[in-house]
Amino acid sequence: MQNLVKYIMEILSIKSDSTFTIADIESEMQKINDFEMYREYIRDNIDNFDLKFKTGFQKFIILTNRFKRIEEDRSLTDTFDKATSYAKIISSKVELCRSHVEFAYCGFKNIYADGKRYFEVDELWALYETCHTTDKVIALSKEHNLEGEIYDLYISKYKKKASYESLTTNQKRVMELVKR
Repeated sequence: MQNLVKYIMEILSIKSDSTFTIADIESEMQKINDFEMYREYIRDNIDNFDLKFKTGFQKFIILTNRFKRIEEDRSLTDTFDKATSYAKIISSKVELCRSHVEFAYCGFKNIYADGKRYFEVDELWALYETCHTTDKVIALSKEHNLEGEIYDLYISKYKKKASYESLTTNQKRVMELVKR
């Protein structure tokens, strides 16, 4: 662990003699399961544009939190694959018809192919829950961020459902009473 901490501090240019900083780094790294993959992830993502003006320690926190999320998502392999596939399918469909929707001023629900709706009801709901407006769907699609947003929605819904299912019967009853 000490070698990895030293490596991370060197690669991210964290210059600190503070025992608190080192303790923070060690504490965060204890939450990591796959150190080899983590080391590669840090090395591959150190130059991300959104990290350009961050300090070394800020980069460490951001990259470590992102990696922990990836590890958590990968632990749900089936769900991870389904979410990736689902997001890719919807994003591709939007990309194919977004110019028509944009210039015809119609919503995605009004797109038909071979006499039937182009988007399934659950796909339309995913778009609505992700963006709430057609303009935002189009904007995210043009920025190539729609797939990621739909993926995040799918995973968060799965986690919420899994946490609800893990509740006891009494806890579920309390949740239902609170909702009323």
